[in-house]
Amino acid sequence: MLDLSPAQRSLWVLHQLDDTGFTLSSAHRLRGPFDLGAFTAAVDAVVARHSPLRTRFPVGTDGGPDPVVDPPGPVVVEAVAAEGFTAAHAEAARFCARPFDLAREWPLRVLVVRLSTEDHVVALAVHHISCDGVSLGLLHDELSRLYDGAELPPVADHRELVARRAVDPAAVARCRDRLAGVPPLAADRPAVRSGKGDQVWFTVPADLTGAVRACARRHRVTAFMVLLAAFQLVLHRRTGQTDFAVGVPVAGRGDPDSENVIGLFTNTVVVRADLAGEPGPAEVLRRVREAAFDAFADQDVPLGAVVAAVGEPPDPARTPLFQALFTFQDAPVGRLALPGVRCVELDLPTGAAASDLELELVRDGDELAGSLEYSTDLHDSGTAAALTADFLAVLDEITAE
Repeated sequence: MLDLSPAQRSLWVLHQLDDTGFTLSSAHRLRGPFDLGAFTAAVDAVVARHSPLRTRFPVGTDGGPDPVVDPPGPVVVEAVAAEGFTAAHAEAARFCARPFDLAREWPLRVLVVRLSTEDHVVALAVHHISCDGVSLGLLHDELSRLYDGAELPPVADHRELVARRAVDPAAVARCRDRLAGVPPLAADRPAVRSGKGDQVWFTVPADLTGAVRACARRHRVTAFMVLLAAFQLVLHRRTGQTDFAVGVPVAGRGDPDSENVIGLFTNTVVVRADLAGEPGPAEVLRRVREAAFDAFADQDVPLGAVVAAVGEPPDPARTPLFQALFTFQDAPVGRLALPGVRCVELDLPTGAAASDLELELVRDGDELAGSLEYSTDLHDSGTAAALTADFLAVLDEITAE
């Protein structure tokens, strides 16, 4: 039987309960002489190289997943036409929001919307069970290079990399002790969370981004820690809580053989906030640094193992341990770059939310491109926009000291 990582098993179970909200997607507008045949061949080549993209997950005789890796074969690239960019963008959003049938179909779908001979929108949808954020960047990079006729070196087998991993009981115990009794974020929740969500986008301007990096140097922390501290303070001021947790996705690619492999390696570490006593910015940064160091020291412990060890009773109204996520990518993210074609990445709402709130910041030149995904069970677009404004204001406060 094919080994699955703990994260894959957890996602499979969650998918059986709710098949929305577990898709990673991207869309690009392509202006110029786009070769659909070359692009389709590139898609086929990527899928042949990376077995997770051609793995199905039917239910086995024991009621759990019984993964099947299919041999390489052609991928059906859905090609449609649209009148105008607005219609093409909406078509891409619908395509990426469509649930996957993991038992019957591969976890990668590709859409090409033709507006004219030299104007297209390309959308990619990949189920999280076979992909993570780093993998999506790798997918863009390999498609671009293969489209241009490059020959790529072979990559390691995802299955072998998963089989190498082991869970350290001492690390699980440390996580349990750190997170025992952590309260959920206060919110007026429905009895069962729907998983529905939306997004707002914003920018951390270059001057403020520079101030974040200068502040990090002064306090001997990282830019990530300054940004996480600001997010914690926003949540504190909104809820009045001084004790809560924030989930932080990590790449999970400590094995050098995993560097160029498309698949699910990511894990989520849980950083507990301690804002008791109304600490000033310097003290907040000190506490965040200490909590982050402790959490990242045990980053290889699967989140599911942490949840089980803490023993928090399941609650259909919320996610366990933490209800807010924070992601910071301080390196350029791989995007489509096709020769002779101008490729512009498009914002693409998913219609889903993995938690109450998820703040993502990505380096974009001298600025940070930000998005806030929010549960529409709890928030509306006005509240989400206000939260992003609060975040920028708190960053100003922290970096001004």
